[in-house]
Amino acid sequence: MTQTDDETALLPRQLLDEHSYKKVLTMACKVVSSMIRHFAAVRLVAARKDYIIVNFLSRASATTKSMMHLYDLNDYSSFMILLRIVIERILYLGHLELTNAYEEFEKDTIWERHRQLHRIKSDADMVRKAGSQFKTAYQISHLLVKNIKRMFGSKKGLPYHAETSAKQMKLDFLYTYGYEVASSYVHPMADEGSQELEELIANTVRSLGSEKASLLQNACFALLLLVRYSVKYSSMAWDSRYSSFVDAMMKYTGTGDKASIVKGEILMKEIEDVIN
Repeated sequence: MTQTDDETALLPRQLLDEHSYKKVLTMACKVVSSMIRHFAAVRLVAARKDYIIVNFLSRASATTKSMMHLYDLNDYSSFMILLRIVIERILYLGHLELTNAYEEFEKDTIWERHRQLHRIKSDADMVRKAGSQFKTAYQISHLLVKNIKRMFGSKKGLPYHAETSAKQMKLDFLYTYGYEVASSYVHPMADEGSQELEELIANTVRSLGSEKASLLQNACFALLLLVRYSVKYSSMAWDSRYSSFVDAMMKYTGTGDKASIVKGEILMKEIEDVIN
């Protein structure tokens, strides 16, 4: 996949209606579900990197479903925050693959999870004030913490920088116009909430017009790209129809080519038939 291939696919040539994008997202989530079910059947012999990749897919699919709900609620700011989460999974997956850091990432995750729990348990004042319910909710063996430190030491994964990862993956466009734009909704901004404020004052919902549909288009590209790179980086022998599905849906999402959506529907059905 060359830089031109990926970035050209991300540039919309035609803006479709929101129903079309919702259909793509629904289809993509179904295909991700098929991937998860396929992984579940072989998880006992699968590589650890594939476990991480499928975890990323699972989270992105669930996040995408939440984005669709937020879209229907006209909560576009929250939509963009979740879009950033999906985009970051693409770039972080690239970081793990290009640095071969899957094992360290998993160790760091275990270390960090237990470090947080240990910190909570070690807060005598919090334990005293919260009482027995707190102790029950955050049970963790101090011996387990010591073993984790002995086995893994401190966190030592290779530094991750979204922009660097995007450049290495030749996804500069995704970083600049996807990740950075979405990030502006994560961090506090002076005008945040202005849309909601105006709507409350005027007692009406502001229409975004074509800009609204473009949000769904961006969500389509993000989830489809994550599926593409998940198949590409995985050590599993995924059915070629997964990649073909992504290619067809990317083309439809960017150009509105009707033959591509028909092809995507056929591929999705074939994938589901194989899994079922």
